[in-house]
Amino acid sequence: MATKQRIMYAALDRFSKSGYEATSINQIASTIGIKAPSIYKHFPGKQAIVDAIRKEMLSRYEKHSIMAQPDWSDEEGIRRRFENANVESMTEDIVRQISYSIHDPYISNFRKLITIEQFRDPEIAAIQSQRSFTDILNYTEKLFEFFMREGIMEPGDARILAFQFISPFSTTIFLCDREPFREEEAMDMLRRHIKEFCAHYMHFKKNK
Repeated sequence: MATKQRIMYAALDRFSKSGYEATSINQIASTIGIKAPSIYKHFPGKQAIVDAIRKEMLSRYEKHSIMAQPDWSDEEGIRRRFENANVESMTEDIVRQISYSIHDPYISNFRKLITIEQFRDPEIAAIQSQRSFTDILNYTEKLFEFFMREGIMEPGDARILAFQFISPFSTTIFLCDREPFREEEAMDMLRRHIKEFCAHYMHFKKNK
């Protein structure tokens, strides 16, 4: 790993445990076995490191998230994408995504950094709102609107149903962050929630 990346990873690990203010350049440097002045060859200061971490996190989100926005105006493309959707595939896609968010060290530490720093750094606060609420709500609303047009869901308030559907997602992630030993319990509850919701609101066609 290049020195610049090692600095970012070390800083993120420190920030996620102690917060921005309580972490010094010297501490970051000592974590990877270099002298503090060496960090300034790559970053002018701590805030620049945070900015680089934030940029990397957004890039990872775009690459790995199933919530990355598809082109909802491409009705045929969306239809092909979800033509084989069913309760089982929907459940496992969501569980896989949440499990990835819990276990990927970079994403997990960034989430902890956000939790600590969201009231100090407005840009980090904006990421927290955008990624953990707005994007997933908008994605699910558009998906439910499509399901309603396709007859998979009964007509209704897609945004409120989306809000109801996604509400346990963040709760599950943060519970697992705080109490990792409860992950199996939390994931079981999540699966049951998705299946119960689908039983009430979805009418998936039988796959051929």
